Amino acid sequence: MPVLNQVYAGSACVMICLYIFPFKTHGFEANSHLPAPHSSSLSRICDLEHWVFGKFVKEQFSPTHVSKSVPLRKTAVRGSYHQFNRTEANLCMTNKRVWIIGDSYMRHFYFGLMDVLRGNRKGPTKVIDGRTMPEKPLFLDFCPKEFEFVRKGYLKSSNSTLFFIGKKFFSLGGSFIALKELLSNIIDDDLIVLNLLIHDNKRNRVQSKQFMGNMKKAEMYYLLKVKELSGWLKDQNGRGKFVWSTSNSYKEKKVPPQFRKYQRNRRILSINSKARTHWLDAGFPVLDVFHITMACQARTCTNDGSHYNQMVNRAKAQVLLNYFCQPPTCKKLEPSN
Repeated sequence: MPVLNQVYAGSACVMICLYIFPFKTHGFEANSHLPAPHSSSLSRICDLEHWVFGKFVKEQFSPTHVSKSVPLRKTAVRGSYHQFNRTEANLCMTNKRVWIIGDSYMRHFYFGLMDVLRGNRKGPTKVIDGRTMPEKPLFLDFCPKEFEFVRKGYLKSSNSTLFFIGKKFFSLGGSFIALKELLSNIIDDDLIVLNLLIHDNKRNRVQSKQFMGNMKKAEMYYLLKVKELSGWLKDQNGRGKFVWSTSNSYKEKKVPPQFRKYQRNRRILSINSKARTHWLDAGFPVLDVFHITMACQARTCTNDGSHYNQMVNRAKAQVLLNYFCQPPTCKKLEPSN
């Protein structure tokens, strides 16, 4: 097998590698964000249309059951996700531009995806300090100034570029106009992954003058913005792929007491479910990281009950790559009816 810096040296080598790793690495046509037409009974788990339950086996997330809706009606799963090694992940991402946008949970997701692409498997139980970023700050002239965390990771071996865009206390309701401005400039890039939820529904936001402690009012406003954004994004008809991610689940006993009532899993799952419905109705896939984080039960999974270790964030990245790259195993990964 050629080493990575030789894999993309010429077109002949690329053709050989494509034969070895027959993933979908071509460009995207207009409307490619819309799910391929198929009956619900044949819906594949890689298509990101299910809630996916599972367990961690040797640092890998293994699906066991799926559900299409809440209340959850679980169906057993046949097959498993493909686990991308560095070569395969880079091949799939050749010449791609990827954007990860959101709060600190999405920042950790970005770390996990970069680990997979760099072949880094060290420190699976490490929870990265959310206040630090490995890459240096980046200026993008089209990026609204309110986004203070702008970073770029570049992989020379595959000529792929990954961006992270975020800000402190990043909420959908608080940054709606700026987010639309950002998305309008990147909508034709290869892949965008976005989530915002917790800072729309956490104590600071709920206790603001706008909501005066009314959690239901804050939820309704957030979901109104989700519906508005999903409809607007559908109308933009971008050429790239767009994925909405759910928010994390919580280890409630580790969440600081003053935040606990806002971060109960029952509440967060309900909000995630309603937001998910808006995105699916608009034709966009939804990555279920709520249940990936729920599946991690070890003491080392999280220090604060909400930010998870690198094993979990790499697992999120592997599920995303299964969607984006569609390895042959995806054809066999489906509900067992």
